Amino acid sequence: MKNLKISNYSALFAFLTRHFEWREAPREIFLDVTQDFSSLALVEMTGWAVTKIILFMLLGILLTGCSASVPPEMRALMVGEADIPREWIIFKQSTATDWGGELYNVAFAYGNDPTDPALEQQLIVYTDETAAKAGFEEYSDYMFVPEWQTPAEATFAPATPADPFAYKCVTREIEHVMLTNCFILQQHGVYVSALGVQMGGPVTFESVDAVLKAIDEKLAGVSE
Repeated sequence: MKNLKISNYSALFAFLTRHFEWREAPREIFLDVTQDFSSLALVEMTGWAVTKIILFMLLGILLTGCSASVPPEMRALMVGEADIPREWIIFKQSTATDWGGELYNVAFAYGNDPTDPALEQQLIVYTDETAAKAGFEEYSDYMFVPEWQTPAEATFAPATPADPFAYKCVTREIEHVMLTNCFILQQHGVYVSALGVQMGGPVTFESVDAVLKAIDEKLAGVSE
């Protein structure tokens, strides 16, 4: 399968990238989220339909042919059921190669509607810390535009002060619903963790801070 950047993004991560600013865009292949999530299909969309992409915001589903279960040793370093609010109803996991490293993806959704809360983590493993630092910088430059701002509600900070870290959110009205989405990047050693969140219901800034703390402790533990 052709390795396009978009091929390694789930619904939530697709929304969070700069691909989907309000502008005309070339024809590309995207996931059609107008269908039920149990029967997602690929469709071709023109630039005029880019605004539909704002409805992606859910699930860790990669394009056909790119997904596989996350190995247990990597799963142990990522967000788990014990780290998040219990009300989730959908879980997905996948693996891929992107951002110069091996990428592992897990996602939890708190409903099957595009406006329901969700959170998703990508953990990217690099060959060394220099490559991880470069990967963090590339991902950060790619993701964040001026509209994204650090939320006053966020209190988490990595236990290792030297870890590169960025936590930014944006609130938009989508289909007459105000939705807040956040994206958090952290590099620790050879790892880069990327957490995408759609706030709402049990998914609050407080619960996201708890998730970030759990991830931070797992990554710190493996490097000790």
